[in-house]
Amino acid sequence: MFTIDEAACIGCASCVTVCPSGLFSLGEDGKAKAPNQKRCMRCMHCTATCPTRAVHFEDVPAGEAYSDHPSGGLERLVTTRRSIRHYRDELPPRELIQWALDTAEYAPSGHNMHTHRWTVLWGRGETDRAVQAVFDWALETRADPTLTILARQKRNLITCGAPCVLLCHSGQESPNHTIDAAIAMETVELLLAERGVSTCWAGYLQRLSNHVPALQQRLELPEGHRVRCAMMVGYADGEQYPNRPWRPKAQPRWLETE
Repeated sequence: MFTIDEAACIGCASCVTVCPSGLFSLGEDGKAKAPNQKRCMRCMHCTATCPTRAVHFEDVPAGEAYSDHPSGGLERLVTTRRSIRHYRDELPPRELIQWALDTAEYAPSGHNMHTHRWTVLWGRGETDRAVQAVFDWALETRADPTLTILARQKRNLITCGAPCVLLCHSGQESPNHTIDAAIAMETVELLLAERGVSTCWAGYLQRLSNHVPALQQRLELPEGHRVRCAMMVGYADGEQYPNRPWRPKAQPRWLETE
């Protein structure tokens, strides 16, 4: 559970914009409200975006709810990366995407096999086409109640309007095919984030790319390949994150010989 300091809230609606669960709204007094918190994901986008630091999670230790970003380096890159769900139509430079994919080939891979391959949905026409294929399938099969509701409401949580989507796919040749793909994709994400490009892992699209016939036909993956990871790519539209959200410290169990 979290609380909102109404005295600190300035009614900027940044929390309303970024909350993936849609928990926030502005009340008649112009202040942020979140009466139903059952669907809170604890992503803490709300604390990361609030310019006056008015949102407080009750179980976060006092004094740790907010912290400034590191001054630079890899730590800043990792801790400031946020999942963006509102995109402008503007595409990143094509050569920048190609550079990130090329550079990610230096990422670790089991037995150095690098069996993963990439498919890029380039432009809103292509990404919207993928979304429509998913919605058509959801309405026809009703196999996924949540997707059926989203399709009826035409709420695009599949690509969130991103103008570019990266799909990493592979066969079964590597013993670590899923892990290899995830490492490669995360490497791409950090490379793009360092260049000012926004991203968000597209879990819905990753899963459905392997189940929706129209989408499979459009992707034309090599025989035996499955989509292991998918990522939205573009430039944020209205999302800003001046704060570093709280995360619990790791609790490792150290095994050592006395």
